[in-house]
Amino acid sequence: MAFKGADYRLDGKISGVLIPRGQGLLTTAVSVSSSKWPSWASGDELLTRVSVGRFGDYRHLDIDDSDLVDLVGNETLSILGLSDTTELGHTKIFRWNNALAQFRPHHNELIGAILLDIANAGLKNITLAGSYLSGSGVPSSLGSGRKAATEIQLANKK
Repeated sequence: MAFKGADYRLDGKISGVLIPRGQGLLTTAVSVSSSKWPSWASGDELLTRVSVGRFGDYRHLDIDDSDLVDLVGNETLSILGLSDTTELGHTKIFRWNNALAQFRPHHNELIGAILLDIANAGLKNITLAGSYLSGSGVPSSLGSGRKAATEIQLANKK
């Protein structure tokens, strides 16, 4: 979502906000893209990536795109404390239903045990990588792939 006329700046250490379940909002997270990548936005434009939906909350699936934009746009204005005079500019919706992993309790212990089993089996050219290891975001997935590649390279040097 792009907002025109928004006078908004984030502390350089913050890239957005997560919304707790108890707030009752459809919005679950707001990333301020124009703070991360200022060159993406024009001078008076605030670019955001807004996430909707969480485990057990599927209300957004029954809302058409136009109504979803209106509802989530208003929630985002409120979350970020933007003025009512801020105008919603261009938007783009991606519906990725059931796309993000929902880790169960003790997930990290399970992954640790699997990695230990692989190591104890002496399988030098096998390791794990992917979003299910430690996080579903792009940085976590890339990090796990790099780590796996390094582990295999090191194992093959021995």
